[in-house]
Amino acid sequence: MNSIVLFGYSNAARHLAEQLRQQGLAFTVVERDNAHLNDARDAGFDTVLADFTNDETLGELGIGTTVRQLFCMLPEDSENLFLTLSARALDPDITIISACESGDAASKLKIAGANKVVDLYSTTAHRVHDLLTKPLVVDVLDRTLFGQADLHMAEIVIPEGLDNTRLSLQKLNLSGEFDLVLIGIVDHERSSDFHFVGAGIEHLIDPGDILVVIGRTADIERLHQHLDTPSPVT
Repeated sequence: MNSIVLFGYSNAARHLAEQLRQQGLAFTVVERDNAHLNDARDAGFDTVLADFTNDETLGELGIGTTVRQLFCMLPEDSENLFLTLSARALDPDITIISACESGDAASKLKIAGANKVVDLYSTTAHRVHDLLTKPLVVDVLDRTLFGQADLHMAEIVIPEGLDNTRLSLQKLNLSGEFDLVLIGIVDHERSSDFHFVGAGIEHLIDPGDILVVIGRTADIERLHQHLDTPSPVT
């Protein structure tokens, strides 16, 4: 069994699986639905058919021993909550990343022991409209679909020593000055969780905060140079 396990293979889980594969990470997809399991197998992933509601089965999958990172990407919030509780009880040190579709579930998942919670409702409902109203993103999405654009997602760590007048998303003007789309931010003053940034929200950023952006290689490098930070594009 691989040290990374992805529970679920539907909707967002499929995109996550592709991202993990592109990063060269070995992982196992665990499903209890034969149709979804076959889809994952056909896509070339290592798969296991198992019922996650049984602690003994979770132990056999390596939870508590060999598995170090767990993605809970099941279709129901209640399933992800149950899995998070069970996995945390079996291993206090395992890293758990869980998806949810409501703010109420997000808080419960954190209490249950999830290290990171991805709010799928926020992603799909609040950001999609904002993104699709931006001409740059329409162009980016159009060319990405046809594989003609040099595009990357990058994490930009705000360095120490920047003048305070520059530490504002509005003044930084990522879209206008750098042709970059801001997806979200890790604001360490609030928490270590990733937050999607809504339209029209002014946000002060501090050294150590992380901006997650999408754009062309040259534009990402221009931002790194502007902030005087290293510029590895992945």
